[in-house]
Amino acid sequence: MKILVMIAMLSIITGCNSKHGWGLFLNESKRANAFSDLLTEETGQRYKVVKTYTLKDNYVVFQNMVTGEYIAYNLDNYTSKMTFEQFSATLTEGDQFNDLEVFYQDVWQVQKVGSTIEVVYRWENVWDAHKEKYVLKQVKYEYETPIYENVMVTKTRYRDNDTGVIFEQTQNPKDLEKIGAFLEQDDINKVADHLGQKFGLSEERSRSVAKLLGNFSKLSEQRSMTPADYDYLTKNLLGSDFSAFQEAQNQAINGNNEHMDDLIERAASLNQISPEHMQKIISELY
Repeated sequence: MKILVMIAMLSIITGCNSKHGWGLFLNESKRANAFSDLLTEETGQRYKVVKTYTLKDNYVVFQNMVTGEYIAYNLDNYTSKMTFEQFSATLTEGDQFNDLEVFYQDVWQVQKVGSTIEVVYRWENVWDAHKEKYVLKQVKYEYETPIYENVMVTKTRYRDNDTGVIFEQTQNPKDLEKIGAFLEQDDINKVADHLGQKFGLSEERSRSVAKLLGNFSKLSEQRSMTPADYDYLTKNLLGSDFSAFQEAQNQAINGNNEHMDDLIERAASLNQISPEHMQKIISELY
C-alpha cells in the first residue's frame, strides 16, 4: 500500500486551483530569471530582472548591470532549454525593445493597510485519541477581514521612445510574501473548503492544511525539494516524518502492519478524525 499521501494531496490542491493558482506567479518569475541568466551568458555582462509582470502580456524588463541599459523581451516562446540563438529565431517585430527610458509616476492604488480579527467559538465533535472516540469540544476560530485604502504610491515605469510603448507593473504580486497575501483571500478558502468536503476535516484543520500545502507548493516551484522538506511536510500533515512512513511501508509489504497502524493512529489524532476514517482516506487516494 502506498502511503505517500502528501503527494496525492498536493495533486488535489493543484487540480482545484484556478489559473491563478499557487504556481503561476513563481513559474513566470522562474522563467524570467532563467532568461536573465541566458542574457548574462550570451553577452558576458550581468543582467537582472527588474519587472516580471507588465501590462503587455509575457513581456519582461531586464537591466544590464554594466551599462545600466533597460531592455524588454517577449518571453512567450521562451523555454529554459533554449539557447539564445534558438530563442532569437522565434522573435518577430515588436518582441524586443532596447534602450528603454525609466521614469517615475505617482498613482493611487488600493492596498491592504490592516485587518480586523473576529473570534468565533463553536461546539464540534473532535476525535480524542486517548478516549478513542469523538467528544464534544469548544473549538476557537479566528477570521481575518482585511482593510483596504487608496494609497498614493510611486511607480517605476519603462518607455520605448520610438514607439511610445510603456511597460508598467500589473497588480500581480512580486514576491512570495505578496503572493501569499494575494491568495489568502480566495485560494486558501477554496482549498480549505475542498479539503473539508473531500476528507471530512474540520474547518480549522482544513485551513491549516490548505496553508501548509500552499506554502509547500510555492516552495517546490522555487527549488528542488529536500528530504528535510518532505519530513517537515509529512510531520505537519500526518504526525510523523517521511522516513518513518517509508519504513512502515516496507514493513507492510513484508506482512508487518503494526508500525503502519501506529502511524495511522497518530495521523488520525493530528487531523482530529478516527483511525478508521484516516485509513479510508488513504484507501481512497490509492
